[in-house]
Amino acid sequence: MKPTIAFLGTGLMGEPMCHNLLEAGLPLTVWNRSKDKTKRLAKRGAGVADSPHDAVTGADVVITMLSDGPAVTELMFDRGVADKISNGATLIDMGSIGADEAIDHAKRHAVQGVSYLDAPVSGGT
Repeated sequence: MKPTIAFLGTGLMGEPMCHNLLEAGLPLTVWNRSKDKTKRLAKRGAGVADSPHDAVTGADVVITMLSDGPAVTELMFDRGVADKISNGATLIDMGSIGADEAIDHAKRHAVQGVSYLDAPVSGGT
């Protein structure tokens, strides 16, 4: 059975990654604060969530491609998105965040039974 994937942040870096996931035939739900940036993905078969909370609910894997550590902290913890990630899921943070933030996020997710992988991306589109 293929894992269900939620992808938060479908901007310049995130959208091409999502196209690759769809190309691989993986079930994908996306969310972006600017819904316009999800249109091409929807045309290719991605589900588009109305909120990040809806996107992550029930996902086996959650991938974030957000601008920086404060953006991840605000979305995941201040807005309560982390509370909706299923116990046993894996979160892959692909944004550029500091080591201390990554360690803090890993600890906070572990309390909820969520595995955390800090996987920053560098380069261009």
